[in-house]
Amino acid sequence: MLLGKLRGMKSDVGIIGALAILMLIFSLSSKYFLEAENIFNTLRAFSFTGISALGQLVVVITGCLDLTSGSVMALASINTALCLKAGIPIPLSILAGLLTGTTVGVINSFLITKTKLNPVIATLAMMSVVRGLTFILTKAETVYGLPENYLKIGAGYMFKIVPIPVVVYFVIAILLYLFLTKTVWGYEIYAVGGNDVAA
Repeated sequence: MLLGKLRGMKSDVGIIGALAILMLIFSLSSKYFLEAENIFNTLRAFSFTGISALGQLVVVITGCLDLTSGSVMALASINTALCLKAGIPIPLSILAGLLTGTTVGVINSFLITKTKLNPVIATLAMMSVVRGLTFILTKAETVYGLPENYLKIGAGYMFKIVPIPVVVYFVIAILLYLFLTKTVWGYEIYAVGGNDVAA
């Protein structure tokens, strides 16, 4: 077990080292690279992918793979937007989007655990279904005219410099870490994938 942890640390050091080298190269090639505005804009751009990756992390820990993540994000976002366009309050519209993602997740889990479908096959098929539903609901057109207060969630700032999506990402990451390492359900998720619980 100790050998496995040492190998994992070696991999982490390699990734961090490569990132440090890239940051050094970019900072030397452009004087704007290390400016706070550029850093926060970069974090904003990757925060949406990061939030999706946190969900995927839990799936990977169990030894499975979910190919529907991107399509589910699109469908949930569209359902939220359509609810907003229909005059439904922002909290309820967001809840509708979350329920959309939860519903697809429940269907995926049923297909994998009850019908014994391979996770890749099940989620690949569901990805096509979800993507098709997204195009049907939007008629392949962009949804405009959303409330300004809602748009601030994705485009607004805290303290006039920190993008709100970055704050949301770090809050979710911290809560997920605590869930996975400090709760019984978290231990069970690791156990399903045959992994040791991270300290």
